[in-house]
Amino acid sequence: MSTAKLGKWRKVEDNGNQQQQRKAVALPVGVDGLTGPSSVATSWPGCSWLRVVSGEARSAPDGRLLGISSFATIVVADPSALCSGCWYLEITLKSATGRVQVGWVDSVIFQPDSITGDGVGDDLRSWAFDGSNSPSRAWNGEEDEDKAKEYGRPWVASDIVGCLLDVDKREISFHINGDLLGVAFRDIPHSEGGKGYLAAVSLEDGEMVTVNIGTSEASPLLFGPPEGYKPLGEAPQPASVDEDSSKAAGMTARPSENAAVTRQVLEEDLNSNPPGPIDLDRFDSPLDLMACGLIRLRDELKLRGCKSGGTLYDRAARLYSLKGLEPSQYPPEVLFNVKGKAKGGGRMK
Repeated sequence: MSTAKLGKWRKVEDNGNQQQQRKAVALPVGVDGLTGPSSVATSWPGCSWLRVVSGEARSAPDGRLLGISSFATIVVADPSALCSGCWYLEITLKSATGRVQVGWVDSVIFQPDSITGDGVGDDLRSWAFDGSNSPSRAWNGEEDEDKAKEYGRPWVASDIVGCLLDVDKREISFHINGDLLGVAFRDIPHSEGGKGYLAAVSLEDGEMVTVNIGTSEASPLLFGPPEGYKPLGEAPQPASVDEDSSKAAGMTARPSENAAVTRQVLEEDLNSNPPGPIDLDRFDSPLDLMACGLIRLRDELKLRGCKSGGTLYDRAARLYSLKGLEPSQYPPEVLFNVKGKAKGGGRMK
């Protein structure tokens, strides 16, 4: 009997035996020297090229990720989004007791939600491989396991999953330890506005993976890239601009022009000026809006009469969905009723 995708209880394959396991599990003890939440906070300084977009997770400079909320989603945010070519990265499963989903997302309109258990593959503009259960599956917005197609084979701890994206052919494939599993998705939609795709991983509380984009000589890619593909770490960077000349001209560089410096410049600009209406035309994606911070986004959403709760990404994505719209055109599901009920029957944030 199939189980709900992320229900309170679900079945997990463990060496052929089905075990009942809760959605959230305890932090690992003795994994890579971790002993619990306190050691995570002090020994994981973060990774500059990984960005948490929903839920909570800890990262380390070598690409290690540890989920510490119900279903966190992390994207490889540097290099910039992929608009052409064939790209490859490897994700090592350091643990395999809970759910992990790996794959690719549209850099603009992908909307994960840790609270509802939606990560990469649970949104129509994301595509994921999930080897946590048997049978293993490929996800693209399906709400139930019966509707997601069977693909590949289940993975175990220490397996290395290769993630392949052919932007030009619009195909996504995966492998486990070098054994190609075939094309999982064909004819994926063109990215919104041609802004490209990002690699992503979603994982439950206590699950750990290592993301390898091929930039470390100490930890080379082990099974690729295949012929015709390049390591994700070799993706072209945005052209640089003169930050001082941009400021002198009274302009802030747009993210698409210089993603490497824009976030710092934008944060300085937003933090140094009095709070006020946010000009959405300055932003190219929800990820760029995240630079405004939780409080600024909350205030802007309230100003527009919209629900203002959720994670940093939740608020940024909700606000970005209003770009180019008049207040009378705002979707009912984002509006907040002054009586305290969400309009349109949506869940009140």
